[in-house]
Amino acid sequence: MMRCCGPSNDAALESIDLVDTKPVVELPHEKPLWMQEILASEEAAKIRMEELVAKREADAVAMEAARQKKKHEKEAEAAEAALKASAPDSPKAASPKKKTAKKVAKEAEVVIDMSSARYELEVKIVSARDLRNADWITGTSDPFCLCEATGTSKDRFRTKVVSDRTDPVWNQAAKMTVSHGEAIKFTVFDKDVGKADDMLGWVELAFSQMATGFESELKLKDSSDSAKASNAALKVRVKVLRSFTVEGGAQGSAPPKDAPKGTAAKAKAKATPKAA
Repeated sequence: MMRCCGPSNDAALESIDLVDTKPVVELPHEKPLWMQEILASEEAAKIRMEELVAKREADAVAMEAARQKKKHEKEAEAAEAALKASAPDSPKAASPKKKTAKKVAKEAEVVIDMSSARYELEVKIVSARDLRNADWITGTSDPFCLCEATGTSKDRFRTKVVSDRTDPVWNQAAKMTVSHGEAIKFTVFDKDVGKADDMLGWVELAFSQMATGFESELKLKDSSDSAKASNAALKVRVKVLRSFTVEGGAQGSAPPKDAPKGTAAKAKAKATPKAA
């Protein structure tokens, strides 16, 4: 009986594997879906914030325009009533040319001065992390935080001192009044006894970031001479309690609702110069 002289089974399988082998095609690298969703959510939140700030400013402008218009209409009505009262009784007498209230209001130029806008805020300094160790010989830093308005109001407050910590927790809040467009500055110091306090870092929160409320971490700018980049951050929360306008623009701001009685009268007397 004759046997086939073909290749062995192992050789045949090897040849089949060689024929069926296909080159591997690498797919282009893409960001994970969860990362794409986070980026899209952050962009949408940024757009909403800008829209809310623009709407708040437009509402303030509209309210001031309506107030000025109503004021001019009342003045025109008073002037018209005075002219009627002083008009001659004789029908032949020529009556002066009078302007209606609507015409006076239309001709008046309403100048919107946003420097008269004020905002009462609740500012809470929550905590800090990764602060620089300014007392590396005797221990770690003893930090406290100073919060102050950068514009005309000059409101400010500071937290308590937390001893020997580079990650202090304060959870302290206070009410502040700021002007339109005014930023808030946060400065973290290391409390030193017998010498000037060391600045550990500072950061400013822009008015546009807090106009509709803010709660997040802010990266501190390191004031040391070290070339090492600082990762220190400060966590704060800002809530807008109310907005109002004051007469006289940048001359002063109205006291908050919970101010002691007589505060407004004292402020007015202080702002009024004495007669020579």
